[in-house]
Amino acid sequence: MSAPDSKSNSQRRIRVLLQGRPPESLSGGGRGGDQVQIEQTAAALNRLALVEAVVSDSSSPDVGSFDIVHLFNITRPHDIWPVARLAAELNKPVALSTVFVDTAGYEGERRKDIVGVLTKFAGADRTEVAKAIGRAILRGERGPGVSRLVRKGFRGLQEEVLDATSVLLPNSNSELMRVRTTLDRGLTSRPYSVVPNGVDIEFFSRAAAQADSTPEWIKKLDGCVLAVGRIEDRKNQLAL
Repeated sequence: MSAPDSKSNSQRRIRVLLQGRPPESLSGGGRGGDQVQIEQTAAALNRLALVEAVVSDSSSPDVGSFDIVHLFNITRPHDIWPVARLAAELNKPVALSTVFVDTAGYEGERRKDIVGVLTKFAGADRTEVAKAIGRAILRGERGPGVSRLVRKGFRGLQEEVLDATSVLLPNSNSELMRVRTTLDRGLTSRPYSVVPNGVDIEFFSRAAAQADSTPEWIKKLDGCVLAVGRIEDRKNQLAL
């Protein structure tokens, strides 16, 4: 009697595609919190025995080779719309980590550059379209979603992404409420699960702070409030 085929008895790994901003958006210091969230999510999923998580490095990945599509950042819908559309056509389940930020209030009131002027007088929708066109010209972010953004508008494209989404994964209940209020697409009945941001224990551990190689100025911060992120107006670190 021949030995059983181990492959036939083993379970196939679930393949998950994680899609966020395109590579050209991440160069030159553009790697932000949303990208960190993608990378850390992929690392956590890959620690599960039956999951293979792949971070996309393309605006047009092979969606058909994956079982689940996980999108990130509804604030930049043109980056994830092409994959959302393909996933919907292929009947793939789509999870969306919303990473939702409505910057219109800050940009209209605080920014004094062209973006602030546009937001105040042309509105947030037209401003976001103009910003995407500017990135396409100046930084080469010319993904297939940009032309769709121009045709449908910022809010319209956000709604198309949401229509293709099976489950929402907001960072908090507050974020969920803001998404529902701003983007009313029958979201009150849409399945969701609140997924708080994780913490890189190894990076922020007390043991690391006490290591001999740690600078003295970091050790002196024990007991202080730590704001993790870029120092910029819209994060309002001064309020801390």
